[in-house]
Amino acid sequence: MNGSIVDVKANADYLNSSWNGAIYNDGRWAWNGSAAPVYVSDINYYYSDLDLVSIDANSWVADRGWGVNYSAFAQPWNGTTMCAATPDDHLSAICTGNVDHGTIYFNGKNDPEYNLSTTLKKATIAHEIGHILGLDHSPAGTLSIMAFHVGSNDFSHVPTTYDITDLNNKY
Repeated sequence: MNGSIVDVKANADYLNSSWNGAIYNDGRWAWNGSAAPVYVSDINYYYSDLDLVSIDANSWVADRGWGVNYSAFAQPWNGTTMCAATPDDHLSAICTGNVDHGTIYFNGKNDPEYNLSTTLKKATIAHEIGHILGLDHSPAGTLSIMAFHVGSNDFSHVPTTYDITDLNNKY
């Protein structure tokens, strides 16, 4: 928190080119341009509290053991407590305090073989930033950027009133 704003200092130095640049910036600005009390800046790696990292497809599964069907995974931390060890973890059950830093990993299978649209990539970045902000998936049937499946009928490409209320209740 910086006053009444959730201040996130993000860095994309380790994000490959298909997710970086305008896609990364538009993903950040989905939150910055909303009514949520959030500002996600882009800053040098050494000063960031959120790092975005591309992982090659083999490392995603073989080294880390994460499911092949996930395109991204947010791993928030509260001090030394990991709030999610796998993409299947539910943040609200694990991380009871505020998140103070994290990493968003992007699965290499999605570049370029999986062919996520530019719009879905931007929204995926915004969705994963929502997890770093401490938000869990929204209930089924709720229009939200935090819907469980990116691209589903419940999924919004920008934060909705539900997301902003959820964030305000957290902070």
